[in-house]
Amino acid sequence: MADVKLNFLLVCEQALVVNEDKGVKVSVINIINRITAPNLPAFFPKFSVVTKITGDKGVYDQEIKIVSPLGKPLAGASGKSKIDDAFGHTFVADFSNVPLSDSGKYKIEVSIKKDDEEAFSVISDNSENNFFTLDIVQ
Repeated sequence: MADVKLNFLLVCEQALVVNEDKGVKVSVINIINRITAPNLPAFFPKFSVVTKITGDKGVYDQEIKIVSPLGKPLAGASGKSKIDDAFGHTFVADFSNVPLSDSGKYKIEVSIKKDDEEAFSVISDNSENNFFTLDIVQ
């Protein structure tokens, strides 16, 4: 596996990406780490996950999965990430109407695979930044 590091992961209401001559700029609107709902099931109507990876140069497939507190994958997004310098690559995945059927911590799992590799490798860990929490408030 290539040497790739997940520099950051953010869950937010919306992320805007602007490609400029001197690089990519990302604007993040309303970072989310906790949401509330009056009852279950609930739906997360719209949100984005922003990741930045750095490491060995190359083109990578990147997958982002939303995993329930019970370990069930609920939604996913994928795309290409190209690392061609020390600044790495910023990736934005947009999600809508994700069903949330359990209260607790939902994990954001990030995996990558270099074009010449066969299997994906998980690069996210269990740090608090890689979760959001759903609380039921009545």
